[in-house]
Amino acid sequence: MKWVDDDGDSQPEKVRKFVYDGDDILLEYDGNNVLEARYTHGLGVDDVISVRRAVAGWGERSYYYHKDGLGSITEITNWRGEIVKSYEYSAFGEIVKECSDPDYNLGKKGVRY
Repeated sequence: MKWVDDDGDSQPEKVRKFVYDGDDILLEYDGNNVLEARYTHGLGVDDVISVRRAVAGWGERSYYYHKDGLGSITEITNWRGEIVKSYEYSAFGEIVKECSDPDYNLGKKGVRY
């Protein structure tokens, strides 16, 4: 279970619950045990391929992860093939530029928040 502080005021607004298979997140639930996301992974650790997420007003939608040769996520696209988040990294793997659609909030490794 994870408490999430959406607005940065140090007061958590939400609860997130995760179901893991080893090191990989399979399912994500809200604080009321409502399924919010299903993750599909490749063979490696942190190898997220896609996530099927509940999107307000749209039902469930899929998002796809695009990686560079080192396995770092460089873009995330939505079900229409539109880029909703992109990353650029330094030579040491630190994020130097991040651009995203304001309605999309997945983190660097594909895990929300």
